[in-house]
Amino acid sequence: MVLYVPSHSYTLCHSFYTSLLCLAPFSDLDDCYNCLLLMWDFNFSYAHPNSQSNAPAGWHDMLKEWFVNCMTPTGSTPMPTFCCNDKIMLTIDYAYTSLSL
Repeated sequence: MVLYVPSHSYTLCHSFYTSLLCLAPFSDLDDCYNCLLLMWDFNFSYAHPNSQSNAPAGWHDMLKEWFVNCMTPTGSTPMPTFCCNDKIMLTIDYAYTSLSL
């Protein structure tokens, strides 16, 4: 599944993630968790889940429980995927796979 999350509004981004959690396949991961590959511009920082500009806690919980980060090994520091003016360096793009893949 490849998606682009709205980046121009934190409110829209948060609403997008909240809505997405209610849709298949995310609403019932028991049935399809073993065959998902998620790749997209998340437009949030997974490393800072308490940030005001972040996805809802339920989104972070789902990623932790059902998926593996394919880009950053556990315990490693993620490489920046977004840079602005050589001062702002963030990791906002990710690839996740189901635990069983």
